[in-house]
Amino acid sequence: MVGINDLRAGVPPREIANNISVIIKRLQGIGSEVILQTTLECSRDRCGSILEKVRELNEIIASFPDDFGVRIININQPLSDDNGLLSEYTYDGIHLNGRGYRTWVDFILSQNIL
Repeated sequence: MVGINDLRAGVPPREIANNISVIIKRLQGIGSEVILQTTLECSRDRCGSILEKVRELNEIIASFPDDFGVRIININQPLSDDNGLLSEYTYDGIHLNGRGYRTWVDFILSQNIL
């Protein structure tokens, strides 16, 4: 899970996705199994149009299982709605609070990947 800081710095989603693909190839090249998480959304109130860029990035990387044979977890499924990161899981609209991290962990465990 990477990308939010790059998006905030103005890096286009496609470029971030390309960088992620390079990381995936390197990890696979040394025999690692790659499990990719979507980039965590921020709340629309806090980050405005960045939310749409996060979603664009996540749409691009959604094709990575087909392209690279990686497993992907949509971490936003339990943590976000149409307006991005839900307020009960964040203290500032970007970073998770304790409840958010607990939900994240529980969701990952429910995916039977570990």
